[in-house]
Amino acid sequence: MKNSIQFYLLKTVLACLLISLSFNLGAQSPAKLTLHLDQSKTKVSSQLYGLMTEEINYSYDGGLYGELIRNRSFKDNFREPEHWKVINEGDGKATISLDRQQLINTALTTCLKLNIEKQGNKTGISNDGFWGIPLKPATTYTGSFYAKTDHTQTQPLTVSIESTDGKTTYATAQVSGVNDGWKQYSFSLKTNQNIKPTADTRFVISTSGTGNYWFNLVSLFPPTYNNRPNGNRPDIMQLLSDMKPAFLRLPGGNYLEGQMFSTRYDWKKTLGPLNQRPGHMGTWGYRSSDGMGLLEYLNWCEDLKINTVLALFAGYTLNKDYLEAGPLLKPFVDDALEELEYVMGDTNTKWGAKRAQDGHPQPFKLTYVEIGNEDGFDLSGSYEDRFVQFYDAIKAKYPQLQIISTVGGKDPLGGRFKVTKRPLELYDEHYYRTASEMESDANHYDNYPRNGAKVFVGEWATREGFPTTNMNAALGDAAWMTGMERNSDVVVMSCYAPL
Repeated sequence: MKNSIQFYLLKTVLACLLISLSFNLGAQSPAKLTLHLDQSKTKVSSQLYGLMTEEINYSYDGGLYGELIRNRSFKDNFREPEHWKVINEGDGKATISLDRQQLINTALTTCLKLNIEKQGNKTGISNDGFWGIPLKPATTYTGSFYAKTDHTQTQPLTVSIESTDGKTTYATAQVSGVNDGWKQYSFSLKTNQNIKPTADTRFVISTSGTGNYWFNLVSLFPPTYNNRPNGNRPDIMQLLSDMKPAFLRLPGGNYLEGQMFSTRYDWKKTLGPLNQRPGHMGTWGYRSSDGMGLLEYLNWCEDLKINTVLALFAGYTLNKDYLEAGPLLKPFVDDALEELEYVMGDTNTKWGAKRAQDGHPQPFKLTYVEIGNEDGFDLSGSYEDRFVQFYDAIKAKYPQLQIISTVGGKDPLGGRFKVTKRPLELYDEHYYRTASEMESDANHYDNYPRNGAKVFVGEWATREGFPTTNMNAALGDAAWMTGMERNSDVVVMSCYAPL
């Protein structure tokens, strides 16, 4: 309570000083603040500030990930093709529906069927993207789709980016040769230099023919960061780069665990070409395309020249299902070792060779792995034995890796259980609080023991303000950060969450 009162008094004094200065600037010389950066009394960890990421609030699909088409594989809704509409201009007569009888492979199992009974002024399909298709002048957009029809002789398909009302066409191209067999077609669309940036747009595939057409994996990308295929938006990547983070914690978060075993983050299903990625139901109420796969995460770290903190699925899901340590857990331990081999193995290993096949022959650098996520929610108390089984297997093959436990700290969640059967190197603490709670606990780490395990504050944030946090939250964050920096001999890593 005393610390809280002191902090509020400090804020009040600073506010009064600012008001006083604003009234006296005309009469007095400007105030001078000198920072003696060469006289720091605390050595701050070079890894103190990183990024925490997971698929939440459309942070990948519709966010960082470059894909502009929403529901590109038609799996977001089992009953209807969400974000797709039929275009019937004039007296045309056409319908669209989902079709699961025309699968391409085990990943692309649901397609969009366009039935054209009669042509009008324009007939086809449109996609509204993630809140529109954002356009910029003099920009080339690259796209592709799978298509087939029920007859061998067809008119060319027209692909375009149009205004939402269809009255303005910003870019257009022709795709020819569609027949009665599945084939992937590619195209590019270039805007002219005179258009104004806009997202009041839609993506359109239209035709002057009749009959049935089927489509799958419809994709459209803008230019990407470092021109990576299947890459990320340059503007957001540049913002992240400018933050100068030390590391990226991936892939989550609750996104790692999933609501059940079948919807956990299954890294193997995120590898390879997009036509081999089935996607999965995410944790936060919508489906993930898995276009942002394990390799894309690693490329993200490489592009920003930062370290990776890799979280491994550890046999616990959000519906409180879990596997006890022993034979039932072993397949997931083996899977984790294979994931590490994909990241770090040379090309003579099975999964290192797979990484090379995916386009990255050189192994990635990895220092930290975390076993699970927020396992304090597992009230069975199974985590310690699960942790030990993962710990022993990983240390036997990769003794240089530092292993992070999700319990064993002093936060309300992680503090529910301890890990005593193996020496802890780091443990992960999570804090979501109000500004006053952050401010009153700014000395939280002052009395932590100076020997033993280090602290990774893997998720923390002041939660005040809507829809985004406000200045009071920023002050709470700042107070908390001073405590972490002052105790950086103990707190070696942290990341605000979510990104």
